[in-house]
Amino acid sequence: MRLIEDFNASLSIRFFMITRVIISVWNHPDIVRSISQMLDIVDEREVERMWKKIVDHVRAIIRSDVNVPEVFRDDLDAVIIPIGSHIREMRTFMNYSPYFPSSYLEFPVEFWTPYGTVDTAQIDAILVRDVRMLIGFRYNLACHDCFANIVEELFPLLTPPQIYYFLQMESQNELPSYWTHLMVNDLFNFVKLNVPLDVGGGQNVAHKLAFQYTLKDGNKSGIKYFFLTLPFEDFEYVTKSFLFYLDERHHRLKTRSYFLPTPPKEHYSDSTYFLLSRFDEEQRNTILPGRHTTVLLNFLIYPFYGLFSRYVNIWRSNFSWQDLNHLLIRILILRSLNTNFFEYNLFADLWRSCPEAYKLAIMDWAIERHVTGHPIARLMLELMRDFRVR
Repeated sequence: MRLIEDFNASLSIRFFMITRVIISVWNHPDIVRSISQMLDIVDEREVERMWKKIVDHVRAIIRSDVNVPEVFRDDLDAVIIPIGSHIREMRTFMNYSPYFPSSYLEFPVEFWTPYGTVDTAQIDAILVRDVRMLIGFRYNLACHDCFANIVEELFPLLTPPQIYYFLQMESQNELPSYWTHLMVNDLFNFVKLNVPLDVGGGQNVAHKLAFQYTLKDGNKSGIKYFFLTLPFEDFEYVTKSFLFYLDERHHRLKTRSYFLPTPPKEHYSDSTYFLLSRFDEEQRNTILPGRHTTVLLNFLIYPFYGLFSRYVNIWRSNFSWQDLNHLLIRILILRSLNTNFFEYNLFADLWRSCPEAYKLAIMDWAIERHVTGHPIARLMLELMRDFRVR
């Protein structure tokens, strides 16, 4: 089964039907309840044992459904784990939200993008409107998602100490600081707190600063908000200037302010895809120099393997041999974890497209590392030998 292979591309009806079947099974009350029970377990080995049991249960439900056409069964089996992983990560995020309502123990993950990722904005919108949750948490999440109307609704409910807290420019509190300064009509002071950060001049400095913090946060909903509200030249300028945040997300976002859980890693890849989808090919060529490898590493995850396969060839002239080696290593690490790449032969296709000089340099690297017992280098050499034999 083919996955999404280009920005803003439409997927097949087959993909839509198959993913909807799997999503419905993962949202079966028994499965949802089992995931909730798993999230209460402390022992990591027991968590993984129970997760395997849940996955097997989902497979059993699919295999027992006589209404599923035989020609769909392999494709259905292929997306069970990727979709289940997205649901697991989203349920983990919700579970670690403060004062998590007990009714959410059986809360299904029903909102999805057309290309197969959780639509986190719609789920967040439900959370921020739940009056049973802490007002500080709800306001903070609304600020990170740039839900402008909801921020306006919740701001009057904050206490003076909470307003003071959200005005502070601290790490991971930048977006709440922006929105709170906006609510108190003091964006001038917000800009002063960000000196000497340069986002270009003009009338929209405060908003451009906030947009670069959505890139730092990796927030798809915030990116969408500023795409719709900023002049395009400002949106493009900030994206080009601060795309380097893609390099740092996984290292930086260990904790977030005011009880806000860290989003799942899938959230960042989806945000990268959405951001680059706002530009045409010529515009992407303007903003991406020096960031091609980082972007592609973000796409080595379901459902973006097809996008990786296509653009690793389109952008081939932008890579050094070290860049290509980095991508090959990452593919092999995923392969060693039994990752399903669907119909894409990522390692073989990338290796065959490497210039001969790059192949020699990568082989020398692999031989040197193999001598020291590097397991990925050994696997790389085995695959290279197979290609030469063929």
